[in-house]
Amino acid sequence: MSYAAILISRQGMHPSSDSDWVIQARKAAEYIYMQNLSICSSVGMKTWELVTSLASIYKIPIKVILPLPDKTKINSIKEEIYKQFNLDKRLSVIEPLYYPDKDKANSMRLRDKAVILSSDILMPISLRKRSSLTELLKFNQKRINKNFMTEFESVNKRQAYVIEEKDINPEISLISQKYLIHWTRSANQKWPTEKEIDYYSSILSNSRYPRGAFETLKNILNRKAIISSSKNMPHKTKTVSFSGLVPAKAAKLMRWRKRYCQMSLEPYGIGIKSKLAEKLSIFKVHYVQKNQISKFPDDSKWLTQSVGQFTDWRSEYEYRHKGDFLLKDMSLNDIVIFTKTKEESDEISRRYQIKSVNMLK
Repeated sequence: MSYAAILISRQGMHPSSDSDWVIQARKAAEYIYMQNLSICSSVGMKTWELVTSLASIYKIPIKVILPLPDKTKINSIKEEIYKQFNLDKRLSVIEPLYYPDKDKANSMRLRDKAVILSSDILMPISLRKRSSLTELLKFNQKRINKNFMTEFESVNKRQAYVIEEKDINPEISLISQKYLIHWTRSANQKWPTEKEIDYYSSILSNSRYPRGAFETLKNILNRKAIISSSKNMPHKTKTVSFSGLVPAKAAKLMRWRKRYCQMSLEPYGIGIKSKLAEKLSIFKVHYVQKNQISKFPDDSKWLTQSVGQFTDWRSEYEYRHKGDFLLKDMSLNDIVIFTKTKEESDEISRRYQIKSVNMLK
């Protein structure tokens, strides 16, 4: 069995079927399929995972190099990868690559090297000049197929925009004070309600990034639930956050966060009548100094938030709900949807029969 490796440096966070590297990766996978070759790939980075998804979609035999710090839960991790990518076990093998626990930064280079060593044919697609893959290619003796190469583009393309106060729709001030609002944003990865193969299949079939803020909002309405997250929460408690700010003030918090390659919030949200908050187990967050959080009982720490050292988090007027927040049992009269544009607002009203208002004029 001959293995081919489709080599792609780290790319932007929001690819689509029109992204050059996605187009060329698909063509390379089709070539591998027609030549009856196998694929050697990996997981843990968007470019590797798209290649792994292509192998699954085209039913190409695949070896997945899996970087791990130790053998803990190896079997359950393997099963999860088979499940997430819909890999046929008859066509797939997952090969662990162990690295020292404190050497995670170097694990990516070790992974790249392992993929190259395990492959007979190397197919570079889009490589950054000083990337690990580019350096490793200089010293290998493998057959290289450059027929699918395309120019590398910067990974730091911002999806940022700023909402100016003068552009805000005055209509929202008439209704927004009655609501606590869960604001959403573009997802840099799969939604919590889907598998990896669904995410990458959607990228491969959409000419624009399919997990933008508006699409994420519609996914919430389709599922009739806001899925909770433990990210940055005390004791890793899964919660759903709401803001007591009116949209005009919340818009000032909608800014680009370079560290996370995403907006802090975007003008897409679900408003719940504030008078129902306590009945729906939505409670106000207590802002305290970081060293005071430990004084709260463990079962109430999820409602605490440090005031912050560089950012004053009190400005968010946050409320939280423990666990997933279900919309299915709520009256539509108690909900309002916020979108960026009037066209989007009209679509929401028409499709879901829910009151919707656009943030911009």
